[in-house]
Amino acid sequence: MSDPAILLWFGFTPGKEPYFREYSIDIDLGAGLNIVVKDLNGDKKPDIVVANKNGVLLVENAMEK
Repeated sequence: MSDPAILLWFGFTPGKEPYFREYSIDIDLGAGLNIVVKDLNGDKKPDIVVANKNGVLLVENAMEK
């Protein structure tokens, strides 16, 4: 089986009927076993660093707050 190596994040909306919404970050990156979420460039938004069989990759957060 060869499923795609996707990287997602989930947003949570609280309320009377809370729900999670799925957001795709990358459809070919995958996360492996080592994941760090931290503001690496000082813009007060979380960035993601993943280490997998393809190497160490930085996913910089470019979303508007």
